[in-house]
Amino acid sequence: YGAKPGEASFANNCLLARRLVERGVRYVQLYDWGWDIHGTGPGDDLLEQFPRKCRDVDQASAALVRDLKQRGLLDEVVVVWGGEFGRTPMNEARGGSSYLGRDHHPNCFSAWMAGGGFRRGHLHGETDEFAHLGRYDQMLWAAHRTDRFLSELWTALQSDVAHRSGDAAEQAAADDRLGLLTPVLKGVLTDVGFDNTVRAQQMFGGHGYIAEWGMEQFVRDARIAMIYEGANGIQALDLVGRKLPKDGGRAIMAFFAEVETWLKERASNEVLAPYVKPMGPALQHLQQATMWFMNNAMMRPDNAGAGSHDYMHLFGLVAMGYMWGQMAEAAIASKQKGNGVAARMDAKLLAGRFFMERMLPETAAHLARISTGADTMMAMPAEAF
Repeated sequence: YGAKPGEASFANNCLLARRLVERGVRYVQLYDWGWDIHGTGPGDDLLEQFPRKCRDVDQASAALVRDLKQRGLLDEVVVVWGGEFGRTPMNEARGGSSYLGRDHHPNCFSAWMAGGGFRRGHLHGETDEFAHLGRYDQMLWAAHRTDRFLSELWTALQSDVAHRSGDAAEQAAADDRLGLLTPVLKGVLTDVGFDNTVRAQQMFGGHGYIAEWGMEQFVRDARIAMIYEGANGIQALDLVGRKLPKDGGRAIMAFFAEVETWLKERASNEVLAPYVKPMGPALQHLQQATMWFMNNAMMRPDNAGAGSHDYMHLFGLVAMGYMWGQMAEAAIASKQKGNGVAARMDAKLLAGRFFMERMLPETAAHLARISTGADTMMAMPAEAF
């Protein structure tokens, strides 16, 4: 791995990740900083910084994959390596700098995956000859439904449909869904991720705040995700102020219709009842909150701003509940095939019931807060700040 005892490094984190996986932890995220190389000065030069960063991660990443394989874990563990976006294929020359650097580039980038029973040595997708644009007609998507990736993949898949479908109506619907759910995924999942990291830190008591355990670093890493694109409050304002009213509310009405249809088609399924029945009141809360904004925010935008963060989380709970319902349905079907996965599917179903019973009811509290409006909040004098 290249790890040194007592020295914080990506290599140490890779070794820790393997130990966590061995102990049954189902999702482990490693974060490595220092790749934002724009070429603004001597310490930000591509020729110097990029090889150093590669040395930091290459050996440790390869060791992690080999270690998991050697221990018989790679068939059931998926390793995903990637960044938040790609980099331009040309020099940025920011501010006329003579140092080499590259700017942010969302149009194409590379990632690799290993394990999980995937076929080795296979490439998905390609770019043009300048490595500037992706060739969408070469992209293949796999909607692998897991409890940690389904919401993201389901939403990301809409981007593929919007680009590749030959049906104009299907393209428009996918684009609507992608635009509506993107701020929800960004804001809710990073908020919840940070909350869960703090809870994990608290498991250590006071020891969670010292560097030896590493939890305090995880808390800092999770916290920065909440401010990457203008802070999650901006995501909430974008959702309520721009995405909801866009095209006369077409996207949100389509989402309501989709979830309502799914619930009605399964209303008589007693096996699915623990995952279907709680969704009815939750969806009603989201609809009521949306209608409240329509009636109270048009003439007074402060009402939209005051309730935006609660609305984003209310929406997130309903969207995740919808995902859990689909996961439960898939888990039940998988159990019925009798292919030796009953224990794993039972664990997934139990986690889904926990969400439905202990987390989804928070929609009522969000609706109550939204309905109070902005009067009290805006009554605070400027001096109070």
